Amino acid sequence: MKEQTIRENAWDDLTAAARNFADAGGQPEELVHTMIEFATVLAMNSCEDSRTAHNLIAQAIDFGRSGYHAIKDKEDNTHAPD
Repeated sequence: MKEQTIRENAWDDLTAAARNFADAGGQPEELVHTMIEFATVLAMNSCEDSRTAHNLIAQAIDFGRSGYHAIKDKEDNTHAPD
């Protein structure tokens, strides 16, 4: 439960940071680069070796991709006739 709350708060903070970055005129590619760079440093510091860190990053990217597609599929289905 506590981990879920921390995750939700972190997600909210990252969403706010993305909004602030866009409001300041930053390009999405720049923010993506910064976030991935930060995540890579976190992974490298938290894993026993670089291979494990790279696998962790790849899993996160795959999870993000599948979550994105699930959201897009849901949005597409809301426009379908009943």
